[in-house]
Amino acid sequence: MKTFRPALARVLTLLSLLLAAVTVVFGLLDPTGDSSGTFLGILFLIIPLSFSGVGGLLAVRRPENCIGWLCLAIGVLQRTLEAFSSRLRDEVALGALDVELGRAVRETLQPTHVSLWLVPPGRR
Repeated sequence: MKTFRPALARVLTLLSLLLAAVTVVFGLLDPTGDSSGTFLGILFLIIPLSFSGVGGLLAVRRPENCIGWLCLAIGVLQRTLEAFSSRLRDEVALGALDVELGRAVRETLQPTHVSLWLVPPGRR
């Protein structure tokens, strides 16, 4: 079991690096070029990489330390969610989502007011 944890930490760190590389490639291939070169786009790439790097280093060197695993999980989850949310945002008709989600919430929960906050593509 002692050799399994450092190996898992290495795999998760490599997964995070791979997801970051995929994000960079998709950012370069994006014809609109919304956030690939902006400060915010770079920040959203550096922060999870630093969490994954520090967490991976701690988890490999000290597998019993839960802080390393937590940092590693934060980095991997953030990269994964960012990759899937950007692809989902590009493929979903947001107007139809607003209507359908509002109708489903009204039918099931019966609230007094329903609102859906959407960020325009240029203002991410």
